[in-house]
Amino acid sequence: MNRHKRFFNLMRRFLNGEMPAKRFCTFYTKVWREYVSEALSQRALWPEPYDQRLLAQLQSGEIDNEEFGRQWAVLWGYAGREEYVNAINALHSACDCYCEIPISEVEIDEAQLRREVQEVWEKYKDMKT
Repeated sequence: MNRHKRFFNLMRRFLNGEMPAKRFCTFYTKVWREYVSEALSQRALWPEPYDQRLLAQLQSGEIDNEEFGRQWAVLWGYAGREEYVNAINALHSACDCYCEIPISEVEIDEAQLRREVQEVWEKYKDMKT
């Protein structure tokens, strides 16, 4: 099963009540980490540290944030899918902030997590990979 399908299978199961929030977050984070590790493994194939070069160009003002974002997406292979990748990353952050009983302003409860998952589900469920 490709990664997109794995993410969305987890979302579907959570939204259908087949999986509690804590378990959803555990499995979602596992799939997300595999996704990130796979992307980072590509760096070893580069003849130069292109990511560091781009960061240096941004920090020096040689390129602006918009150009940096465009080149970064091309470099990591998700050009044209930036919004989707940002949404997948945002759900990982939401899982990181999930707490059964939130006690700080950065923690979210199951209802908020469910809303965030639902929003991504509705926007990207029919996306072709």
